[in-house]
Amino acid sequence: MSEVTHLLIHTVDVQRTTRTNQGHGRWLDVPTPLHTDMAFRISSLSAAEREVAEQLKTYATHAGYAEPDSNIARGDLILPSSFPWEGRTFRVVARIDPSKPHHVKVLLELIQQGA
Repeated sequence: MSEVTHLLIHTVDVQRTTRTNQGHGRWLDVPTPLHTDMAFRISSLSAAEREVAEQLKTYATHAGYAEPDSNIARGDLILPSSFPWEGRTFRVVARIDPSKPHHVKVLLELIQQGA
């Protein structure tokens, strides 16, 4: 348990898109579960985080925080399963490296509201 664990108040599933060969030169991008019930925190962007998103030339709606050893990368899908974010889907648009030694910070884009 790290210094940040008690602040990670949400639970999410993380999916990573993998390319699957469908035969005859056809490929299909399939979301594959990477983590389930992972401790995570989702928050609105601060002014500083908005500025970072602008510098990275990306669009972000939220920030996400996870344990320092979390395997989260750009393009991963974040599917929250806890209040108030359940039923929404976020895409990781940037991983802020280096993050603090006690957490990983990612910028997120809300891509789906509700079921």
